[in-house]
Amino acid sequence: MTTIAARAREAAAHLHTARTTAPEHRKHATARARARLRIATLLALAPTAITTETDDQRTTELNTALILSAADPADPGAVYRFSILDPRFHDDTLHLLRPCPACGGEVPVREVRTVVDLADAHRPVDIPADSPLPAHLADAFADDPGHRTPCPAAP
Repeated sequence: MTTIAARAREAAAHLHTARTTAPEHRKHATARARARLRIATLLALAPTAITTETDDQRTTELNTALILSAADPADPGAVYRFSILDPRFHDDTLHLLRPCPACGGEVPVREVRTVVDLADAHRPVDIPADSPLPAHLADAFADDPGHRTPCPAAP
C-alpha cells in the first residue's frame, strides 16, 4: 500500500510535469492536471488513468470546460465520463455524463462530490412524462447544450 506522503509526492510530480511539458498555456495545463488529480483521487486511480479533452459544447468565453474519462480497471467496459465547467477551481461541480434517454445526447445526470454519488451511476436515466424531473438528475440537465434538438427533456 502506498503511503499518503508518497501519493502526495506523486500528485505534485504529476502537476509539475503537466506545467512544464504540456504544449498548452501553463494555466490551462495546470487546470487539466488538477482536474485529472481530482477524478483520480475520487476514483482511487492513477492520474495517468484519466483522460481529458476540451468540452467544446460547454466551453464559454470565460472558461474552458473539460470532459474527463476513466475506465474501471475491474470492469473495462464501464467508462465514467465527467464534465467540469471551470477546472481552475478545485470546488467546481463535477457532473456525471450519460446519454439522455429522450435524445441520446451526452448530458449531466448527477452532481458528483464523492464516490457515493456513483453508486447507481449505471442505472437507466428515467424521465417521466408530464412531471418534474426526478431529484437525482443534475440541476444542469434540462438546460445542457449536450441535448440534441429537438429534445422533449430539454425545454
